[in-house]
Amino acid sequence: MKTFLNIAGASLIALTLSCCKKSNDTPSNTASLMVVNGTVGVAGIDATVGGAVMGNGNNLTYGRNTGYQNVASGSQTIAMSIDGLTTSFASSTESMAVGSHYSAFAGGFVSSPFVVFTTDDVTPVSGEAKVRFVNLSPDGFSAKCYVNYALIDSNVNVTDVTSFAQVPPSSSANIGVTYTGSTSPLQLDPVTLVGGKVYTVVISGSSSGGSSYPLTMSLINNN
Repeated sequence: MKTFLNIAGASLIALTLSCCKKSNDTPSNTASLMVVNGTVGVAGIDATVGGAVMGNGNNLTYGRNTGYQNVASGSQTIAMSIDGLTTSFASSTESMAVGSHYSAFAGGFVSSPFVVFTTDDVTPVSGEAKVRFVNLSPDGFSAKCYVNYALIDSNVNVTDVTSFAQVPPSSSANIGVTYTGSTSPLQLDPVTLVGGKVYTVVISGSSSGGSSYPLTMSLINNN
């Protein structure tokens, strides 16, 4: 399990199922970046890379992601601001290699946000699905993560990201999380996991987030 860096960041709750595909026409000297808005209390963000709004990065609503977008490689500042404002509330300077894939997850409360930056191995595995979990909830619990009742990782704390695990394909996979302080697990409705596909399960929101930012899980299709 890898733990990634806390930064003044954005809220990224209730991530919806989405497909994050790269453009077919990839310019040279670019990397692929996906930004996810899971910051509790932020309805929409503007995501910029090197000072310019990235593809699908304008008014990125809570629980949504940009999909993988072509961005300039090298050292770049990824910044997020509340939609319509010019001052960023979260930023991180990261080095991105040509042809590689990355994600920037914004999570936590808007009063104490963070950004989790990851390098994404989206290489497919024939006959197997790849699944990882990221914990963006500011509630401070430690989670155990399961796919079809098989333990993927434990002690997954806030800002932690698990390694991608290979799991058998399933037309009705059960994905769930148990966590400290609760006897009721979080569960997704049964989902289809396809061999050769790569997925990220996002734990986001808060038990105090009300109906707009509830503690929940969502699934992103990374390829």
